[in-house]
Amino acid sequence: MDAFFHASETVVNRFVQPMAEMFALKTIELVAAYLPRAVKDGTDLEARTMMSYANTFAGYYMMATSAHTMEHAMGSFHDDLPHGEGMILLAHAYYDYFARRKACEGQMVKMAKAMGRRDPRTGLDFIQALDDLLDAVGCGDLTMSGAGITEEELPLFPPKVHDVLAGDITADPLPLTDADRLAIFRAAWK
Repeated sequence: MDAFFHASETVVNRFVQPMAEMFALKTIELVAAYLPRAVKDGTDLEARTMMSYANTFAGYYMMATSAHTMEHAMGSFHDDLPHGEGMILLAHAYYDYFARRKACEGQMVKMAKAMGRRDPRTGLDFIQALDDLLDAVGCGDLTMSGAGITEEELPLFPPKVHDVLAGDITADPLPLTDADRLAIFRAAWK
């Protein structure tokens, strides 16, 4: 899933360029098609091969946004939280923040198409495809509370974003303040 999020952050990144977008959309396509198969049957060599391609393609252009930085900030308080799980915990709320504001509709529609959605029209179609993928790989029920994150500690995370800088916090589809990041953390918490 980390490869998927590197790719999806690249596609919505306000500094994205054509070559990066091409690799990112192919990554998203491959992950959506093959990760559920690889999870279901670890001996499925075609699925595992395609996932290795997806991972490689995602690595060519990692144009991370503040989503990665937000996860690293959260993870800095929970060093037993696997990075991919942290990304999963934030993903719906992060992308929904921009979809509800129609900040990158065209880019989210491209990602929904890459994930096999027929006739996607809005960013919310991508959100649904993302949720469906998470369900398909057995991660749809992961929660922050289940990872030991309390609601009371959420306000600690946004200021830490400025120390961690794992992604470009200026690259989001809309500028985010610490208050916006806190709103995303709160929307993600359950």
